[in-house]
Amino acid sequence: MIYIGMFFLSYVFMKIYERKKGNSYIRFVCLAVALFLPSLLAGLRADSIGTDVLVYAKSVYCTVASFSNFGDFFNFWSFNSVTSDPFYFLLTFLLAKTFSDYHFGLFVYQLLIEILFFMGSRRVSEKYKFSISLLILWIHLCLYNVGLNAIRQMIAVSMLFYFSTFLMDNKIKQFVIGWIFVIFWHSSALLGVVILGVYVVSYNKKGILTQKQSITRCVLFISAILLIIVMMQPMTSILVNYGFLRGNYLNYLSGGIYQSAGLPRSVLIAPFIYLSTIFLRFKNMRKNYELAIFFLLCAICNFAFSFGAAISTSLLRITFYFIPFVMVGIMMAIVTKKKNCRFWLSIITIILLIFGYIDFVVKGYNETYPYEFYWSV
Repeated sequence: MIYIGMFFLSYVFMKIYERKKGNSYIRFVCLAVALFLPSLLAGLRADSIGTDVLVYAKSVYCTVASFSNFGDFFNFWSFNSVTSDPFYFLLTFLLAKTFSDYHFGLFVYQLLIEILFFMGSRRVSEKYKFSISLLILWIHLCLYNVGLNAIRQMIAVSMLFYFSTFLMDNKIKQFVIGWIFVIFWHSSALLGVVILGVYVVSYNKKGILTQKQSITRCVLFISAILLIIVMMQPMTSILVNYGFLRGNYLNYLSGGIYQSAGLPRSVLIAPFIYLSTIFLRFKNMRKNYELAIFFLLCAICNFAFSFGAAISTSLLRITFYFIPFVMVGIMMAIVTKKKNCRFWLSIITIILLIFGYIDFVVKGYNETYPYEFYWSV
């Protein structure tokens, strides 16, 4: 399958980049190729690959390309709603006035996502000495096909992942500034407040909190997450009524037209496996990593929001923000078990491949399989 071939080819070039030291020309070229390949595949796809390409990406790009001036674009954006992801619209306007073919936009959107995931993964690697190439491969297996559909949200997910890495250095101000910036790309990034909450609950400066106090914090936070899940339907309605969210968010609630739109079976299995992997190794993780509890709580949030999809499919989309952190947590859990480390990393990769096959091939989630080039339809 073309996706698997591209993932592993990108992984090989990223691995070469990772192993080469210094600022060599070969290292730079390998990094460029690793980022370019998935972006090129996204740019060359037919408009039927990814549900939202036809829903908004192509139509918005082609409409904006026809505008003769910025004033026409501003009126179009204002008509759609001043809270409707202005930075995405602005980027689309700039791209469309440069190249009128919407495939160029699909390429640049994905390239932006790839660069941001790389920057975030590199910061994680510098902090915890993890493999950048393997972490990005895992992220690809989980989120690449999702991003071919939910383009705007995946830009926000990759951005928030990058800015969240500043929390690893207790740089809350930088995170908050970045988080506000991301909200203007996609309104779902308002959920960054949950990530900040996870960090505040899990951070224990110089061991001031006792284990009992840490557990109490976690229990209270998890209770708050469960309350959010239960209250998601009325909360979404209120935010839509006040203009903070677009009206189409109502379609993802119980009774909405997208509520039963092909939820993958692995929604009920994968989060449990991820959480179990981290939980079983948490004791050793906590000895080696001061933010181990942060990644455990991210796995719990991913698990809780996944099961909350029965109330609202928008809760399933919220899990996208946690998946990169869950992948980091799994890598932490395995690396702390130094014995047979490569074997277990390989097992997780195989598990991700299996779930990807179920989600995107068998179930057809996000409508990205079979892949088609735009010139073949």
